[in-house]
Amino acid sequence: MLEIWDEKLSEYAEIICKYRIEFIKKLNNKINNQTVISESEYKRVVKKVSDVKKWSKEQIADIIDNVQVDNEDNIYINYKYAIMEMA
Repeated sequence: MLEIWDEKLSEYAEIICKYRIEFIKKLNNKINNQTVISESEYKRVVKKVSDVKKWSKEQIADIIDNVQVDNEDNIYINYKYAIMEMA
């Protein structure tokens, strides 16, 4: 009886190993296909985006989640992204 269990466990282990190997291959493909930009390209994009005065209303609306005003007329802008962490 124990031999049957060992045989079944080894079959399941083989199946699991095949799935894991396939998963790792897919994961590696995803990692290797990521776009990498140069530091100069990064700086160029940051410089272009950092000039907020040139942004359109649509661009600004894309990053703002909502705006709140409290009872003391303080204005709070909530962004969709953690933009202060990105800078």
